[in-house]
Amino acid sequence: MKRALFYIAALIMLASCRQEELPLSEKTVGYLSIENLTVQTANVENIMTRAVDRDLYICIDDGAPYPPGADVSEIALEPGSHTLEAYNAAYNEYLGWANEEKGSAVYYGKTSFEIKANNMTYVNMEVPMINFGVSLSLPEGFTTVFPQYAFSVTVGKRTVSLKDGETAYFPYSEGGLSVSYTLSATNTDGEDNDKEGNNSSWEGKSTIQPNTVYVITYDYGTKSLVLVP
Repeated sequence: MKRALFYIAALIMLASCRQEELPLSEKTVGYLSIENLTVQTANVENIMTRAVDRDLYICIDDGAPYPPGADVSEIALEPGSHTLEAYNAAYNEYLGWANEEKGSAVYYGKTSFEIKANNMTYVNMEVPMINFGVSLSLPEGFTTVFPQYAFSVTVGKRTVSLKDGETAYFPYSEGGLSVSYTLSATNTDGEDNDKEGNNSSWEGKSTIQPNTVYVITYDYGTKSLVLVP
């Protein structure tokens, strides 16, 4: 895709609950119904819905997780306060990604809710992407001018090589994140061209945010690597 976009989505997980009174039963329990889980992606126009769509696991009160696609329309729970966590498979893996592993979007969200005896509590939750990505999008005709190229991006101690259109994902931590990248290209005359860049040059966007994909391209005019506006 030659038209690259830079998306910054809100970082707030939204959770809502409502309750419905049920006929009295002999058991002093209430019920939880997870009506809908949506994931908040870097592209706000492509939000996917329901747990199975994004491989979301559901965990209540640190118990054994419900796998993706499990029936969570009626879960019996003791009255009182409870917590619900939702996450995808990558959440259990992303801190261990090694060099050259491109990774993937990581989704995680947590909310609390109340259960009342003989009542049904309904939960809706939006689960944000908690890491960030760096993508390469070369301009049209680049490989005609530079038939050989290599691009790599480094965050912390991890370096990942990317081809045009690929994205590498990295863990987010508050404050001080540094993103650097290098493009080595050889033109049709056999001349080598090396270009470097980092997030300190991203005017107004140098502070890295989660739930964001930063798209890098080559600017013919300035002969440099730039962040797609």
